[in-house]
Amino acid sequence: MIEWDEIKWGRAIGIIILALVIIAGAIFVVNDYIVSNRLKAKLEAQLDDLGNFYATYKPPSAKDLERMQAQIEDFKKELAKLRPRLETSLDPNSLENKIRERANWSGVSVDELNFSPVTTEGFLILYPVSIQVSGPNTQLSRFMMEIDNLGLAKRTPEAPAISGNTVKINYQFLAFDLEDWNKSYSCNLGVTLPRL
Repeated sequence: MIEWDEIKWGRAIGIIILALVIIAGAIFVVNDYIVSNRLKAKLEAQLDDLGNFYATYKPPSAKDLERMQAQIEDFKKELAKLRPRLETSLDPNSLENKIRERANWSGVSVDELNFSPVTTEGFLILYPVSIQVSGPNTQLSRFMMEIDNLGLAKRTPEAPAISGNTVKINYQFLAFDLEDWNKSYSCNLGVTLPRL
């Protein structure tokens, strides 16, 4: 039987600590080895992908570049048409003609088209328009899409009133109040500029 007093505790604790240090060091070495192998495999896979891309890549020819630039210009023009513009003023007669043209093209009849007095809100000029049209549902939806595609900034303060084959919509067409903007944000230096 081992007597506990006979064990040299200092040496035993030293051996245990040495064993723990060796085990911890081995864990760090093995972990670093595993991480470096994973990183190496990942980099090799990326290098293979890059090599495959380079092997199959064909640079565009001059014709292709010209065609792409022409397409870009066409896309820019189409995008410019689709963007609603914030005009500095709107002509109610011109707007009425556009609305009636869209109604005729869509196959709906305009029962009511009323312009309310022009108002302002901040730096916006509001042109309120009340439109009541009637016709088949497909033509009504086509008309509403045509109004959306007028290219003018607008908002609808309330939901359209729909009853049967009749729709009443209130729009506020928007314009930018440039004159009021200039008054509010003018740069009055109070200095006479020299003549050149």
